[in-house]
Amino acid sequence: MPTYTVQYDHLGGHRPIPDLTVDAADRTTLEAAVNAHAKPYLADALIEIGHGHYADQAFFDLNAQGDGGRFIVFDAGIPAFIKLTGARITEAA
Repeated sequence: MPTYTVQYDHLGGHRPIPDLTVDAADRTTLEAAVNAHAKPYLADALIEIGHGHYADQAFFDLNAQGDGGRFIVFDAGIPAFIKLTGARITEAA
């Protein structure tokens, strides 16, 4: 089973989500692990910058290559998807 290193991008003025190392056999497992690890940190960071209402709705969208993705939320008031923060995923050596 491959091991991946996930590095989360900045949100606001800092990187609120610590990096993650995860073993994942498939895309679904990888995406779920990235999402589950980040959600509590993401919620705290969103509250801190005044957008706590996005915390429950945010989800991780893994890109087609599997080497990154982004946390997004749909804002019905705009209506549009809003990128909250990204993540880079590399296979650990």
